[in-house]
Amino acid sequence: MSITASILVTFDSEGTASQASSFDVKGTLVTSEIITSSGSSNNVYITNTGQALTALSINGNSPLSLSVDSTFASHLNYINASADSSGLFVNLNQGNNSPIPLKSSFTFTGGSGQDVFVINKATLDKLTLGSQLNGGTATSGNVLDVSGLGTLTSTEYTTLNATKGFQILGVAGNGETIVIDDSKLTNGFATHLLDSPSGNSLTVTNVGSTYTLDFISTGNTNSTPTNITIGSASTSSSTSLTVNLTPNYPIPGQSSTTSTGVTMGTLTTTSGTGMGTITKVALVSNSVTSANIVNTYHGADGQTVTISGNNAFTINSFTPNTKTNDTINASGFTQSLTLGTIGGTNAVATGAGDTGMGDVISLGSGTTYLAASSVVNGDNITLLSGHTSVDIIDTTLIASAIAKTAYATGGAQTTD
Repeated sequence: MSITASILVTFDSEGTASQASSFDVKGTLVTSEIITSSGSSNNVYITNTGQALTALSINGNSPLSLSVDSTFASHLNYINASADSSGLFVNLNQGNNSPIPLKSSFTFTGGSGQDVFVINKATLDKLTLGSQLNGGTATSGNVLDVSGLGTLTSTEYTTLNATKGFQILGVAGNGETIVIDDSKLTNGFATHLLDSPSGNSLTVTNVGSTYTLDFISTGNTNSTPTNITIGSASTSSSTSLTVNLTPNYPIPGQSSTTSTGVTMGTLTTTSGTGMGTITKVALVSNSVTSANIVNTYHGADGQTVTISGNNAFTINSFTPNTKTNDTINASGFTQSLTLGTIGGTNAVATGAGDTGMGDVISLGSGTTYLAASSVVNGDNITLLSGHTSVDIIDTTLIASAIAKTAYATGGAQTTD
């Protein structure tokens, strides 16, 4: 006769976002664990030194952030959180430097709250069917986050498209080169992606008429910013892109504003050969403890970039375009805005805050610094009333360009 046991655990306001509480099941006869989340919220790291647990059930009405030791996770047959109602973050990539895949038959079922489920590429590739992963019944905000991805394979597209109950694909990794053909994705994954500053590069091609990228901080301190390229499909006449620079995953219990601002390397939204045009880009800077930053922005000719949000925002430089009348619209932005990079006292700016060919620029009610660089065709800049003595329009790039260009005739010099 064999004897097995189940353990019932209630977490009540355990741990914090910066310091999770730890819980270990040592019993060698305990094969199942039932977790109830109560109180304000819970942040817990769980292990199983008894090495007998194969089933994990979760319920409750308080947000739960659960990190599972990867060796423990590799023994699990399932995680069932269908009775959870408040929002769940489950990370199965903890406690081991090398990715340990889950069982090929492993299943996950989320609840009625917004859930994030984090696995690795090894697990994605090993699963028998993508339908074994079900984000739950929430109709928005459920994230399947897969770390370690590279260029997606046909098998990975098939597995991702077969998942259920997820609306957002997360690809945060650690230095990988990630390439996604968006035309091969279905579900919400085809229109909504999530990444973080983890030193990787991300290229997404063939996006449709609307697309959203969430770029989250999560307190990541990787010193190499992520470079991102997004291109629209040739069958799409135009694409509207929204980029949210935000502190954390879009679920309850993960929206802390204690993270520092997120820094993106280069954001490229140009029109390549055989591609359609990304005509509209909305850059949304959300609350953190310091400014969100895009080091270099490279947009398409004729593009309208709209800046909004509730947190300070910086674009250190724009890549020059070839045509006039690109639009930068920050008229409704109420926070501090920096477009370009100041060069210091009595020095030329080191980064342009426009595309260099005569942009239409509207600034908002926050204090603004703009390094103008349009020499041949000047920018059309609109300041709010009373901001002529507040906002700084730096023309040192224009003066420097003129100083380096000889006049063809004396008449041209006089006209200038």
